[in-house]
Amino acid sequence: MRRIHGWVDRALGRTTPTVLVVVSLAILAIVGIVLAAVGAEPFGPVEAIVALAVAIASTLFGTYLAAAIAKRRPKLDSTLVTALILFLILTPSPDAAELTGLSLAGFTAGISKYLLVWRGRHVFNPAAVGAAVAWLSTLAYPGWWVGSTAMLWPVLILAIIVLYRTDTLLVGLVYMVVAVAASWASYPAASWAASPGLLLALPFTSLPFLFLAGFMLSEPLTLPPRLGQRALVAVVVALCCTLVPLALGTLLSVNVLPPEVALLVGNAVAWCFGARRAIRFVVEGSRRVGSDTTELELRPAAPLRYAPGQALELAIPHRADLRGQLRVFSLVSAPGDATVRVAFQTPGSRGSSAKRALLALRPGARLTATRVLGDFVLPRDPAVPVLLVAGGIGVTPFLSMLRANATAAATGGERRDLVLVVRSSAAEPAYAAELEALADAGAARLVSFTERRPDADAIAAAVPDLPSRTAYVSGPPGMVAALSTMLRRAGARRVRTDVFSGA
Repeated sequence: MRRIHGWVDRALGRTTPTVLVVVSLAILAIVGIVLAAVGAEPFGPVEAIVALAVAIASTLFGTYLAAAIAKRRPKLDSTLVTALILFLILTPSPDAAELTGLSLAGFTAGISKYLLVWRGRHVFNPAAVGAAVAWLSTLAYPGWWVGSTAMLWPVLILAIIVLYRTDTLLVGLVYMVVAVAASWASYPAASWAASPGLLLALPFTSLPFLFLAGFMLSEPLTLPPRLGQRALVAVVVALCCTLVPLALGTLLSVNVLPPEVALLVGNAVAWCFGARRAIRFVVEGSRRVGSDTTELELRPAAPLRYAPGQALELAIPHRADLRGQLRVFSLVSAPGDATVRVAFQTPGSRGSSAKRALLALRPGARLTATRVLGDFVLPRDPAVPVLLVAGGIGVTPFLSMLRANATAAATGGERRDLVLVVRSSAAEPAYAAELEALADAGAARLVSFTERRPDADAIAAAVPDLPSRTAYVSGPPGMVAALSTMLRRAGARRVRTDVFSGA
């Protein structure tokens, strides 16, 4: 299992979540057109192809027009995601009015990416905005045909892949459990007595819960930064999709709250948890911190709040490759530092286009970030002993933890019991001298492996109290998958992981 887990992480890590979503949605669109051709959908293949073209064209037009007005660079991959989602939820039709409604939905969704924003961050899922406008206009009806029985298995498989890659599996699961349970609870007892099998299957074969969870609720820019907050948003959207319409039907004679409107409500709740201002930086400089690692120092326009172990999603100004423009980097600085620092590997002479763009930045250049994210943070109780295991560039989130621990020790705060195990095959391991200095300052006990990858036995020998510690493992996919399994077998209280797939 650990080999499969590592292989999946490596395979999916070769592309950004946005590009993966584009590919997945394109597959669903092709499957839908094929099903239409064999009569398994309530529309024909020509109608589907025309609707797809209209969705893409109108969304591109709205996006590029709004980007020009806002003087921003439009993002093709994100635009295609929005267009494909609209195609999959607005039922194709040859009717001119419905095609007009689809065009209105695409155009509105496109302009919402750049004009419906607050301090540089859009609040609502653009596809949900477009679908809601189409619904309100009565020109086109969001039938969510992607939630049909014929589309169930492709949607299920691809939704799981997307949720796994975006690290939102738990969020999707919370949404599905609440939405399905609430749906079952809303059915009359007489209906259960008449056809229980049909009602059990109904949330999966006639309602768009799976698609909404996998491809819309998981949208990164409209989710809050922490896991608990995301779970709360999932519950809110699920209840708005199911139980809230019942209450509205009683009070206002309204028995339908479309899923796109329910998602917009969840987006508003999520926005309250997130950064409500743009995150902007001025580049201070960069330096080598290892034979194959570079650190970038950034000065934020306003103080940046984050916890040790969290990450920063940077928008890198480069000609976007198949992995898009956004990249996630662990923060290596400590909260409260005047500047923010991130580090990345630069193996070989070229590296990715994103890394080349970062290396080309000079002092005074400007960068923006979309969000601070991640739950790879230390336990709330500082008395819990912790084992940190890093491979290569995986040491970066631990540096922030050690720096914060050193600051706490120096200022009379409560110092955590940290043991850091580092393995690096580089000629000059990243942050080697600084890790030694932090260990000397009492930030952690340092155990280094340079000749071979440590196994659980070697770590247990170096850390005799391993069973009493919560373990954190960070590094390449294969190493993380193997070591996390071995540490559990060796008796670690709990193992948390953070995978680095490259930028």
